[in-house]
Amino acid sequence: MLDQLFPLKRSATSGELFLRLPAPHDNLILTPPRPDDALALVGIINDPEVYPWLGRPAEEYTLSDAKALVEEYTASSNEVIEKLENTVDLEGLVFAEDCPVRSIREMQTDGTDVFIGNITIKRCNWWDVQAPERERLKEANAALPTGHPEIVWQLSDFLASSHHRRGIMSVVIQTLMTEWAIPRMGVRQMHVSAFIGNTGSVRVFEKNGFVLTTTLQDAIEIRGERRGLHVLDWTYTHSEC
Repeated sequence: MLDQLFPLKRSATSGELFLRLPAPHDNLILTPPRPDDALALVGIINDPEVYPWLGRPAEEYTLSDAKALVEEYTASSNEVIEKLENTVDLEGLVFAEDCPVRSIREMQTDGTDVFIGNITIKRCNWWDVQAPERERLKEANAALPTGHPEIVWQLSDFLASSHHRRGIMSVVIQTLMTEWAIPRMGVRQMHVSAFIGNTGSVRVFEKNGFVLTTTLQDAIEIRGERRGLHVLDWTYTHSEC
């Protein structure tokens, strides 16, 4: 029987899906969200080394906010898993609309793991484009069927500051793109942005083949402040698969 969740694996003990990063980061895995991620999520998002680079509207991110986000992520992951499991009788692998593993975890020597971040791939919102053109782009993008090569995707991520400057997010993006996004979602185009000043994120994107196309001043309002954006694009090449 065809495993529609390939190349994801299942834990022999919990049955949870996971994707392991390659060495030397093979102590890190991506899994679906868990309810207890919410508490760690609050600490990460409220960290002054992380918070300024996120588009969160609230001045303080609460546990209720985190629980709601985890529930949203969980619903998306469960929907993908259910749809793929219901297509096991098909001859070929079918495209997924999302990636069911997005929580980044560090395995500990005692066999437990710690939530250290998140990565999300979804259809592009074009934060750098003003209305009504932005709405036109989103509407046209949403109308394309799952797996269509002309869909434009976006990627967002965050990582606990305790794990910054270790090359982790570069490997997370590379692994998720080559193992899942390209072959299982049909991702061929990506359009992303990072706040001006977030040189770390720009470097991570560039290491994964994204090209800085423009820098916009005062592009978006976040928490009552106009912020500038670096805009980067990525296009699939066969060498990445």
